[in-house]
Amino acid sequence: MEDNGWIPLLCLHHLAELANHQTIEIARTRLHFIGDLKLMAWVGTANAEQGLGTVVSLLTEEVRAALAFPSADIVEIRDRARPKILQVGAGVDAIGPEPDLWLEMRPVFAAQAEKARALAAFTRGKLIDLSAMKMGELLNGGIRRGPELARRLELIAGSYAIDIALRGDDAIEDPAGVADEFMRQAFNMAHPLPATARDLALRLLALQGLTAADIDPDRTLGETLDLGVFRTQLRIVAENLNCAPDALSSSVRMEQIPSRTITRALERHPPAVRRHYGSEITDGHLACLCAYADATLVDKRTLESFRRARPHEPDLSRLARRFMRAPTYRDIASLLAL
Repeated sequence: MEDNGWIPLLCLHHLAELANHQTIEIARTRLHFIGDLKLMAWVGTANAEQGLGTVVSLLTEEVRAALAFPSADIVEIRDRARPKILQVGAGVDAIGPEPDLWLEMRPVFAAQAEKARALAAFTRGKLIDLSAMKMGELLNGGIRRGPELARRLELIAGSYAIDIALRGDDAIEDPAGVADEFMRQAFNMAHPLPATARDLALRLLALQGLTAADIDPDRTLGETLDLGVFRTQLRIVAENLNCAPDALSSSVRMEQIPSRTITRALERHPPAVRRHYGSEITDGHLACLCAYADATLVDKRTLESFRRARPHEPDLSRLARRFMRAPTYRDIASLLAL
């Protein structure tokens, strides 16, 4: 790579996957390889401290640029955020002088991977898909109560357990337990039940930072939840920017933000797959780097999502440079030389 003028670009999500290999000696070898690099690039942290940043660091700088230049389009936001996002130096500057210390984070990385497997099971599957329902229909609906509600929840939990076993990450050891935990959290969020479906919907959407003014009866549930996800992301980065979440919500437009645009584009055009793995969540984070890297190497599934999305998502083509897949690590150098 160096002979052809390329250096790797990494972030903390990469390091977590590398360090979380089931064989600790392989993980150690990987970490020492990064630490020995003479030159590399990495995503910096949002607070400008030394070390690897995450997709939140990326989003923070994009939102900071959007606040400073409210009329800027998505490409200008990318260009203004890039100098704050990317850092260049030796591997030791990115991960510190003692790579083995990252091995102590393996339990944390393993727990994150477990959560990603559950998240993928519920967000990538289509067992219950109400995204096309109009908000007006949802708000005017009814609420099940008592024994009827209990039977319905038991049926949904059982259906999810079967779906996870058949189509979820095969590393999930207890599909029924994952399904039950999900339904328990959903039950607790909804209770005590209010008088109307409208009140329940507004309460749940408020958890994502949405108000009644954000609810358009002609907008679909999927579009409304998409806005809710963005508002949640703004609340996460608000602390990094020392800014009130409401101020961000009123000033920053979703279509200005490169990382959010890339994630949405790929999620809207997924390939048909037999199972949904937890790695899909991490791959979505890593795909955001395509706006800042000269070439982005991805797996087969992400490459197919990009191929499907590109004709329908013009901003994706404006942001991304080269998207490619290497069959093996040994093929990377020759692929980049083309």
